[in-house]
Amino acid sequence: MTYSSSDITRFLSKIKLTDKGCWEWQGGVNTAGYGQFAIHRGGKFINKQAHRVSYEMFKGDAAGKNVCHTCDNRYCVRPEHLWLGTQAENIRDAVAKGRLSNPVKTVWYRKGRGRDEARAYAVLWLLGKGWNIKKTARYIGVSRALVKKIKIGEIWGHLGRPATLVSLLA
Repeated sequence: MTYSSSDITRFLSKIKLTDKGCWEWQGGVNTAGYGQFAIHRGGKFINKQAHRVSYEMFKGDAAGKNVCHTCDNRYCVRPEHLWLGTQAENIRDAVAKGRLSNPVKTVWYRKGRGRDEARAYAVLWLLGKGWNIKKTARYIGVSRALVKKIKIGEIWGHLGRPATLVSLLA
């Protein structure tokens, strides 16, 4: 999406600099606590997450990926604190930083490929915690054959192996 100079001026007027170097959003927020920014296009207002708008304004197209925070501050919109990743990469980052103890609970709202990848990550996480294939398949709601393929890396192999994922929690 292209942003006009008035969009950029209005966006920048809603930022407060913090001691930690974040650009904290001072505008409206959604129920998850992320900033919201309204863009007027074609007679309609489009609400977008403020950190996503910031990434698009100052870094470029987000190409259907998640816009993630290096600073772990959901109000932050500073472009240098934002990176693109998949849902699974964002979950892995949260687990590694100790912000998420159970990634399985976070994946169910996603749709499409992002949800599939996050579910595969959840499968690996549960297997790494010692769950067997049958219990994992029943809990996630997939077949045992699919869980086995994920476990051995036949599919979603780039996510890592169960033992690697458990080491993130240690």
